[in-house]
This record gives sequence, C-alpha cells and structure tokens, in this order.
Amino acid sequence: MNQEAHDILNAVRVIDLQILRLMSKKKMLESCLYPSGIRYDLDKVQGSPENQLEKLTGEIFEVERKIRDLYSSKLDKAAEIEALINQVESEEFRTILMLRYIGHMSINKIAESMSYSPDWVYKKHRKAVDEVGKIMKARTMDEQMYI
Repeated sequence: MNQEAHDILNAVRVIDLQILRLMSKKKMLESCLYPSGIRYDLDKVQGSPENQLEKLTGEIFEVERKIRDLYSSKLDKAAEIEALINQVESEEFRTILMLRYIGHMSINKIAESMSYSPDWVYKKHRKAVDEVGKIMKARTMDEQMYI
C-alpha cells in the first residue's frame, strides 16, 4: 500500500483525534471552574480564586479557538481528499475510499454495506490507495514540469 497516499487520506482522522484531545482538555479545564476544582490546601502563593478564574477562562477560550480552527481545517482537508478520491477511475474504488476516509467506516462495515467479504474489501482498499498514490505522483510530476 502506498504509505504517502494512506497518510494523506487519513488526515481527517488525525484532525478528529486532535479535536477529541482538545475537547477532553476543555472538559477538564471546565471542571476546574466548579468550586471543588479550586484547591485551597496547596501552597500559599497559589493566588486568589479570581486570578485562577481568569486564567482558567483564558485557557478555555484558547482551547475553544484551537477547536474551531481544527474544524475549519478538517472541512478544507475533507474537501481536498474528496476531490482526490473523485479522480480515481474505478467506481468501486471511489466508493470504498469515500466510505473509509470521508464516512469513517471500518472495513467490516464497508463490506457489510457493499455485500462483500471483508477480505475482498481489504484487497480492493489496498489497490484503491495505490491508485490514489499514482494520481498524487502524476500530479507532483506535472507540477515539477511547470517550475
């Protein structure tokens, strides 16, 4: 399987994982806003509750900004991946790639939805990713010719 093509196709999943981590961090920060989240038994130089509140809300706003930026990036990347997949000639390959990388379906779910065995879908998936790799390589070569 073409690893570079696979990595490009998986970019949306990577962004999804980053979003999930940030959402988890945001929940953790928000839990610190509750009265039980402020610890008064720590060092005396901890600061006043007001300072902690300002710091926490600032951190929460920053995490929310990063999440919004990642969602925007995710939409752009999904459109880019969809355009790349649409360049694949085989309808079967396009369907498998769309379900896998845009629809985030497992190989087993794709096999079930297409009424094929998981082994068949897995083999077709590998060939489809290789096809995307060829498209990417051809596009890179075309771009180099115009430099």
